[in-house]
Amino acid sequence: MSDFIVINGTLTDRPPAAPDEPYVYQRLHVSDGRPLDVAAHVDAAARAARGIFGVDFGADACRTDALCREMLRRNRYPAGVSSCIDLRVYASGEARWSAGEIFVGRGLVLRALRPEALVVSYGLPFGEAPTSAREAACRLAAAAARRLGCGSVVRCDEHGTALTADDAPLFVVRGERVYTSPTVGSVERDRAMRAVRASGLPLREVPVLREHLKVVDEAFYCDCRGITSLAGCDGVPYMDIMTRRVARYL
Repeated sequence: MSDFIVINGTLTDRPPAAPDEPYVYQRLHVSDGRPLDVAAHVDAAARAARGIFGVDFGADACRTDALCREMLRRNRYPAGVSSCIDLRVYASGEARWSAGEIFVGRGLVLRALRPEALVVSYGLPFGEAPTSAREAACRLAAAAARRLGCGSVVRCDEHGTALTADDAPLFVVRGERVYTSPTVGSVERDRAMRAVRASGLPLREVPVLREHLKVVDEAFYCDCRGITSLAGCDGVPYMDIMTRRVARYL
């Protein structure tokens, strides 16, 4: 746990134990000591907390940005590389911001790692909401995939629609067209869609089914680190030509 965290808008150097209760979450990219899209992440967390727990969570984006920067400074996070901040809003309404993983490199990037993926079909309680139950299910699926030698998991729902990879929005490429399944919006999904459109590639929101993963040319996902290109899925190899083009516009 970080030496300094922000609890309900107060920076504290004596973080008590986290509540043992469900939560909704967001992960913010930090570049040069500055958290990105604070207002959008706060809004996403507020919608999820209100819809699931019935609690009103709100935060002033400017004040939160300043508190997070100070938290990172006090925790001596390096300014020359990127990192992330984890936001959790608990069922009680308590909100915690904590300094998270430090990344290799600076900014939202195309990651050098290209993992092999395994398709796992499972449903989630409360749909696509960013909940602690969703995180736990993702970790279980990842553990199962690692046992079979795969470093990534593509999740399909009960209808066979591919929605995420490693708990992040999934996109596939066929020819020079990008596809993504219609689903609940997120900061990362919106960011990737803007990058696709800026790259000049056509983007279609249509159900990407499991069988489609056998015939697409590329697949990638977008999370708080940037874009990760999949090397393959269920033994089918993928390229990353168009994915590299998209990543230039993050």
